[in-house]
Amino acid sequence: MDEYNGNAKNLVNSITDMERFDERRRELETNMQKGQVDVNMALELASIYQRLNMGGPFEGMMQSFLTSSSLPPNILLAVAQLSGNGRRWPLVERALRRYLNATPRDFKARIDLACAQWQQGQTTEALASLREGVILGGEPARAILRTDPRLAPLRGNPDFVRLAQPSRPPINADM
Repeated sequence: MDEYNGNAKNLVNSITDMERFDERRRELETNMQKGQVDVNMALELASIYQRLNMGGPFEGMMQSFLTSSSLPPNILLAVAQLSGNGRRWPLVERALRRYLNATPRDFKARIDLACAQWQQGQTTEALASLREGVILGGEPARAILRTDPRLAPLRGNPDFVRLAQPSRPPINADM
């Protein structure tokens, strides 16, 4: 090890990690070819593709997940999260839309959907998703709008400002 280079150890550790990921990738791909992979193993393989910067295989795995008709909602959320880690906003949007079809009252997922839409330049759609999230989530949703750093670029938008304003408690007429 180079005693004058403090980054040498980090580089060696990074190379070791990549070798470990690549070995696991080969193992999972072999099992997949044999039909011995469950959905969690497939998610692990997609995550490894992402870590190894294997964009094509990652994209293919995500498309396979999104075309499957029998995925439980938690797997759709995992697909959205993995896709978001890679800044693949159209995939995030597709996964969250499918998730919301199964669990329409999840206001946090609606906020996540708005973030993906905004990243794609769909401001009108993002505001509509945020509006739905606030309708479903009330003040907890508004609090997220005011604090979530992903939404900072929208905070100057007048429609966003109205959505994020704290709700006022009803006035008690008996006072």
